[in-house]
Amino acid sequence: MRHDVKNNAAGTEGNVSIGCSTAASLFILPLVMERIQHEGLNITVNVREGASAYILNCLRGNELDVGIIRTRFQSEDLVMRTLMTEPLMLTVSQDHPLASRQDVKLSDLAQENFLLHASTDSNGIREHILEACSMAGFNPRIVYSGNETLPMLMMIERGIGIGFAPKMFEKIFIGRNVKFIELLQPKLTSQLNLVTVKSRAESAVTTRFLKIVSEVLDEKSAGYVSV
Repeated sequence: MRHDVKNNAAGTEGNVSIGCSTAASLFILPLVMERIQHEGLNITVNVREGASAYILNCLRGNELDVGIIRTRFQSEDLVMRTLMTEPLMLTVSQDHPLASRQDVKLSDLAQENFLLHASTDSNGIREHILEACSMAGFNPRIVYSGNETLPMLMMIERGIGIGFAPKMFEKIFIGRNVKFIELLQPKLTSQLNLVTVKSRAESAVTTRFLKIVSEVLDEKSAGYVSV
């Protein structure tokens, strides 16, 4: 019992519940789990994937300790910290007329069929795209809305339309029928944000987990870790 109490207080063992986007599951959590194993920690990570609204509701309902989402928001009961910022890229099939371009303007896309992320209750990828399109002088023709990036990229691969994805997804589509193209005028970015409940005290294991997440991302940004 003394051993367990000591380890729990040090954050070296215990359970942490995470709600996250697909990107976090694909690109961050594998590195975090590798670090936990390497350090010999007895931490069990329980993960739920889902839309931002679902994750925020679970946080408020005390079902999760931490959320990692792309939506930006302001709320008095939650604390949001930006983990990383990256370019938001245009994605088209390799046989699309734009696939030979290295960069495009948003105004070049006025006649395209758009596949977009579903609407959020705050400030997500969809809201940024729609606002930018409006400023470019057109309303996009939306043929599909969904919560997950990977299914949209697979539809884009089949030529169903164009879409937008954070740059980190480019690596897993190397050699496939999807081209990632830099967006100009405007340049858009996407953030991964860490969310916790303001009034809730962090357990030692949650604090340890968040420290590992921070270390992994610091190394990634410094070029030591490739995802």
